[in-house]
Amino acid sequence: MSEPESSYASVFVPADPRISVQALQTRLKNARIFHEQIADYFSARREAEEAYVRQLQKITKRSFLSDTTYLPPEYRGVYDRLVSELAEVAQIHGQLERRIMRECEQPLRDAPSSGEWASLRRYDDTLAPILKELNSLESQLHKDQKKFESKRTGAQHAKLEATQEALTQAVNQWDQNVPLAVQAYERVDRARLTMLRETVRQFSRAQNDMAKALYDLSGETGHAASQFNVDHEMLTYVDNIRLPERSRALASTVPPAPQSPTAVETSQDRAPSHGMNQRPTSSHVQRWRDPWEQNETPMGRASPRFSVPLPSALLHHSTSPTKTPIREHGMRDVPSPIPSQLTPGRGTMYDLGAHAAHTSPDKSMASQAPFGPRRVPLGDDEAAARRSARRTTTHLTQVPSLPDSQEEEAAWERMRTQLRNSSLGMPVPVSRRREYRNSSVPTINPRGQSPPVEELRGLQQTSETATPAPPMMSAFSPATISTTHMSPTVHAVPLSVRILERVNVMWVGGALTRIMVVGEIRLSMHAAGPASGRARIQLTHTDQLEKVASHPDVLAQVPEVPHVFELDLAELSRADNNIVALRYQLQTSPDTYAQWAPIYIEPQWRCEPQQSSLLLSYRVNAESQLAARAPHAALQAVSFAVSLPHDTPVSGAVLSQPVGDWDPSAQQLHWERPTTLPLDDTTPNKILARFPLAAQGTPQPVSASWQLPAHTLSDVSIEALTGEQAVVFADIHRETVAGKYFAQP
Repeated sequence: MSEPESSYASVFVPADPRISVQALQTRLKNARIFHEQIADYFSARREAEEAYVRQLQKITKRSFLSDTTYLPPEYRGVYDRLVSELAEVAQIHGQLERRIMRECEQPLRDAPSSGEWASLRRYDDTLAPILKELNSLESQLHKDQKKFESKRTGAQHAKLEATQEALTQAVNQWDQNVPLAVQAYERVDRARLTMLRETVRQFSRAQNDMAKALYDLSGETGHAASQFNVDHEMLTYVDNIRLPERSRALASTVPPAPQSPTAVETSQDRAPSHGMNQRPTSSHVQRWRDPWEQNETPMGRASPRFSVPLPSALLHHSTSPTKTPIREHGMRDVPSPIPSQLTPGRGTMYDLGAHAAHTSPDKSMASQAPFGPRRVPLGDDEAAARRSARRTTTHLTQVPSLPDSQEEEAAWERMRTQLRNSSLGMPVPVSRRREYRNSSVPTINPRGQSPPVEELRGLQQTSETATPAPPMMSAFSPATISTTHMSPTVHAVPLSVRILERVNVMWVGGALTRIMVVGEIRLSMHAAGPASGRARIQLTHTDQLEKVASHPDVLAQVPEVPHVFELDLAELSRADNNIVALRYQLQTSPDTYAQWAPIYIEPQWRCEPQQSSLLLSYRVNAESQLAARAPHAALQAVSFAVSLPHDTPVSGAVLSQPVGDWDPSAQQLHWERPTTLPLDDTTPNKILARFPLAAQGTPQPVSASWQLPAHTLSDVSIEALTGEQAVVFADIHRETVAGKYFAQP
């Protein structure tokens, strides 16, 4: 194959001078026009990007962005992300516009007036007089030949020979100068065609970079949208809403009874009303206050549980208001009235007769709300809770409350767990409230004396069961009436765990000098919905750990118990759904460095005055722990990169085998292996690269990147312990990736 510089010379030098010069000059003239046209194309693309950026800026000035009146509170994170995305998208398109101007449009417009293209004028100035003389001598020779043919004289012959000799000298001078000019035209033509190709490639890279940036940006927006918890937003709405209470209207329709209340009812009427409908805040849990704590009834401290309703036709009403606190199920106990006149003594039965039989619950209405406590909205307004608690009907004596405040706190926690599990879609125990059952309360002492403490404790223990009564009969006795105490089931909160370990390796001069393996454990809620309480977890297989650090807002170290932590579920649900809860570092020593690096990389440089060459060898380390743990696994996304400093600019095309991705703005060459790299394949692999430089180059570091899913270098794991709130790890994902993995010359 002939040299590129001789291709034009072999065609245009032997040809007619006028035709050759005209052809070359016409080609470069058309090239100048086309450069202006393609530059106008990139200018139009740049103006389109500018117009798009201006439109984005106009959106930021619209009034609806600042109006958050109708914005759902939990949706603010997504909305803020959409607003901030406008500026980020505008910045990305602005960068594309500047790159089009700098790398595409401006070089095309400056090419005809710079470089060797501009030096063609010197060759044109040299060839123009020679070409003019050739044209003149050829015309003169033609005239002399005609004169000599018409008049053959010695003078005409001498003149003809002189003209012929001058023409021969001009042709020789042309032959001496035209090859250099033709080669210059050829170089300019090659350079401008190469510029056309590289300009489009630069434009493609700029668009590719913009697409990558927009892809990452859209990923962040999608992640923000996935963090929006619909159930949490609905629960927040229910918690904050205030609705008028129906209980006031219902209470006003019940006429007062003319009879005096019993001793038990009087003591209950004197009990102060408290706001029992307050939900704990996110920062702390308020202690539930028993409304009967400071008021002693004739039967001792009393706290309402569930009351048993009777037919409305047999109710005896009283004007004494009653107080109904909230219990474990997160609802108010609205007491149902019973006959206010009870005959003292144990075992006394009250036969309601046929009316009670006809008013028995209808089995076909089992899906309706059962009798007993009526669910009312939870709220923080104590006055509203006190107003909704007032009723004009009497009710049974309340079962004594648990004296221990810790059990009250436990009841609150069970209520929150049940509400949270219901929002997570978990089954909630259903209370069979419509079943026929007998109820029992302590025998009313006719003298108004309080029963012994042992009797109250026995009542509290036996209140967990209920004996069903005949379906056609309602029998009540002060000694046998009881209520069923439903204790909500505590469900374990499912969590997702991701264990990620990064391998940081550094070679210097071909020697492995430093290795550091760090890991992190990320926790996230496995299902949507808020969570609360504290769970206890333990870090296992810690014999290889050198350092451990926990997230201060999520985990708290249990004193004097190594590697045991308390997990704040409320903080975890409020924080990022993929928070790094634990970080650790594995123990490494110089004599075991070879066991931690799964890939060996060895760069070899040859730096010359005008170019630098790189030979990169890499292979799998068969002695590594990853190869021993997962011999049939394969490293994924294996890639290598090398960057050249900007003080040694690249002056030409970069060559590499296999083909890599060259970024001229960053002067970085990146290779990505098209297939995975099995850990049992120790075959050496090589990468070649050559960089033409404008100055003397120096060896540069080479970095590597890879990832191995489903495997880690250590057996570090996490398990749940028994604590205030049970948790279960639904899935545990492991992965090992390359951190700062590079080789210095």
